[in-house]
Amino acid sequence: KKKLCSILGMIYDYILDNRITEILELFKRKESGGHGLNLLLDRTEISYVKQLTEDHNINELVDLIILLVQDKDVELATIAASILHRQFSQKRDLLHSLENVQILVDDKSDESFIKANNILTYLSNVLHSTLITKYESDIQTNVTDLTDLLYTEGEISNSAQNIIHNLHGDIVIIDLIKNKDLGADTKVLCFKFLKRFCQGDKENQWKLFNQLDFLISYAHIEEFTLCAYEVINSIIHENRNICLQITKNQISTFILDMVKYKLTVSVKLLMNLIRIHGFALKRNQKIIGSIIHHQEGEIFNLDGELDSENFEFHIGLLDLLTLCCEGKIHQVELKCQALFPISKISHTISHTNNKNIKRSYIDFFSGVYLIPE
Repeated sequence: KKKLCSILGMIYDYILDNRITEILELFKRKESGGHGLNLLLDRTEISYVKQLTEDHNINELVDLIILLVQDKDVELATIAASILHRQFSQKRDLLHSLENVQILVDDKSDESFIKANNILTYLSNVLHSTLITKYESDIQTNVTDLTDLLYTEGEISNSAQNIIHNLHGDIVIIDLIKNKDLGADTKVLCFKFLKRFCQGDKENQWKLFNQLDFLISYAHIEEFTLCAYEVINSIIHENRNICLQITKNQISTFILDMVKYKLTVSVKLLMNLIRIHGFALKRNQKIIGSIIHHQEGEIFNLDGELDSENFEFHIGLLDLLTLCCEGKIHQVELKCQALFPISKISHTISHTNNKNIKRSYIDFFSGVYLIPE
C-alpha cells in the first residue's frame, strides 16, 4: 500500500509538470504570433487553462485514496491524506510553481536576465567582503547599470521589473543600504533603483511596502530624506490597497516630516494617499485632515511671501488642504477659513499673474467656502 502511495505521488508530480508545460507552451504560441504576453487570453484559451487546472480523468483515484486514508496504519493514513490534499490543491500548486518560472520570450529579455543576474551575483558576493569600501566605485557602477535596465526608450520596462523581482534584486539593494561601511552617494543610487523598481508595478509595490518602516527611518536622515520619500511615493502611488494599509502613526510621521523639511514630494505623498485613480479615499482624508487640524504652529504658518524659496511647498500645501476639505471635515474647514479669510484670497488672486497661484486659491475658495459641510 505504501508503494502504491509512492506511485500516486509520482502521478500527481507528472500531472503538475504536464500542466506547467502546457501553459508555458500557450505563452510561447501567443508570443510567436506577435501578440506578446500582456495580451488578454481569449475565451478559448481561458477555457483551455481552466481544463488544465481541473482534476478531470483522475477522479476515479479519489475512492482509492480515501480507502487508504481510512487504513489503521497511522503512517500509511498520513501519506494517503497528503496525496488526497494534492488532489484538491492542484490549481494552487500550479500557480505557486508558475510564480517561480522566469519566462524569457525574446532576445532582449534574455540579455536583461543575464546582465541583471551577473550584477546581482557580483553585489551579493561583495556584500560578504570585509573590504567592501574597496569596491565602492564598482558597486556604484553596477547599481547604476541595474537601474538603467529598468528603463527602455524612456519608459519603465515591466519585463525588467519582473526579471529583477524574480532574482530578488530589491533584497540585495536594501542590504547595500543597510551596510554601515558604504557612503551616502552609493546609498542614494540604491534609493533611485528602488524608486524605479516599484514604479507602476503593484507586485513590486507590495514587496517594498514590507520595508516601509525601514524607509521611513532613513527619511529622518537629512541626506536621504528626499530620495527615501521618493521611494515611498512610488510604493503608494495609485495603489488603493496599500494606501488603506498605511497606519495613522505613519501618516502622522509623513506630516511632521513635511513641515520639518518643507519638501514638495512630501506634500505629493499625502495627496497620493488621498486621491487614487481620480477618486478620493475618505478614510485618509479624515486621518490627514484630523492630524493637520490638531497640529500647532508651523503647519499653518503660511503667511510668507509667495516669491520665497518655499513657494512650491506653499502652493502644494494649499492644494493638500483643499483636498482634505473635500472630505467634509468641519474642523478642518473652519481652520482653513480662519487661516485664509476671503479678503486674503481675493487680494492674492487680484495681485498675481501666476496661473498656478490663481488656480490653487480659486480651488481652495471653492472647496472651503462654496462647498462647505
